[in-house]
Amino acid sequence: MKRLHVAPEVSGLGLGRALAEGMLPAARATGDAEIRLDTLPFKTGAMALYAQLGLRSTSPCYPTLLAGTVFLACPLNPPAGR
Repeated sequence: MKRLHVAPEVSGLGLGRALAEGMLPAARATGDAEIRLDTLPFKTGAMALYAQLGLRSTSPCYPTLLAGTVFLACPLNPPAGR
């Protein structure tokens, strides 16, 4: 997931959650095994939302010059039998 932004004047209205929750089923439909994203630690609302959606800390998926970048991932399609 890349470039999910909500304008500050509408922050807190649940738009970020609606976008992220709408995107997850679409991502699952692609057949990909996981979703990855990055954010910055000062984006506390986003960090809380991503944790609630099941994203967990993971290794960087690309080099970045932004110190403190947090990389997150979440499995999309659980292995068979789970």
